[in-house]
Amino acid sequence: MEVEAPQVHFFDYGSDDESEATSASEARPLPALRLTDPGQPLATAPSVLFVGFGAVPTECLRARLQLDGAAVMADIFTARSEDGTANESTSPICQKGAATVCVGATGITGGDAPTWATQLLAAVGAPKFVAILLEEPIFKFRRTSAHDQGEVIARTLSTSSAPQLPAGTDSLGLDQPNVVSGAAAALMTKCQLRGIPARMYVSYRAHGGTDRDADMAALSSFDGAFRDPSVAADVEVTGDADAHKVYQSFVKSAWNKESSSHMYL
Repeated sequence: MEVEAPQVHFFDYGSDDESEATSASEARPLPALRLTDPGQPLATAPSVLFVGFGAVPTECLRARLQLDGAAVMADIFTARSEDGTANESTSPICQKGAATVCVGATGITGGDAPTWATQLLAAVGAPKFVAILLEEPIFKFRRTSAHDQGEVIARTLSTSSAPQLPAGTDSLGLDQPNVVSGAAAALMTKCQLRGIPARMYVSYRAHGGTDRDADMAALSSFDGAFRDPSVAADVEVTGDADAHKVYQSFVKSAWNKESSSHMYL
C-alpha cells in the first residue's frame, strides 16, 4: 500500500501563459536571471532541483548537500522602481553534483512570484524532480485531526506527476482546508502545469523557539525530504546522524548569539 499526499489547491496564479508575465513587465521590472559568470551558464536539466524558503530550510540544504564552499552560479533578482526606490531580492543558485540548489528564496512578493518561478525553471531546464522546503508560522496551519499537535508540524504536498511515497513513510499529506501561497506555491503551480514531478515539504512552527530542542525539531522536520526516493535515487545526501550533528552546532551558535533562539520566522 502506498501513501498518497492529497492533491490540494496550490494557489491560483492562473494559466502558464507567459504573455501574462510579459504584460506585467510594462508596469514594473520583472524578476530576472543573472549569471555570476556569463561565460559559464548553468548546466541544464539537473536530476533534482532543491528550493529552500527560509533560514531553517536553507540550513538543512547546506548540511545535507554539503554546500559550504559551493560557488554561486547565478541568482534571480527583482529590481523595483516604484516610489522612486530601488529594492532587490535575490535567490542564489548553486550546483552540487546532480543537484541544483536555490537557497534563501526570500523577499519575493506575490505579484512577482509567478515570473520568479518561470525564471527559475528556465534557468535549470526540466529537472526530473523538484523538492521544495518551506517553513511557515504555525498560525497558518488549520488543525484537522489528533495528529495536528506540537510546536512543529510537518506536512507534504505533491504534484499529480510526483511518485507516491512508499508505505511506512512518516510524512503526512497537507489536508484541506490548508493551502500554501507565495513563491513556493507559484513554483508548485508551474510544476503542476508543466508535468514536472514536485513535492513540497512544509514545516509549521511556533513563532520564536523557547529552547534548543524546539529548534532541533524544526530542523529535523525536513528529514523526510532527503529520504524521499525521488531524491535519494540520484543525489548523494548526508545521513540523518551526521546532519543532526551539524544542526546541533548551528543551534548552539544561534543560542550563543542571542538570549533566546533567533531561528524565528
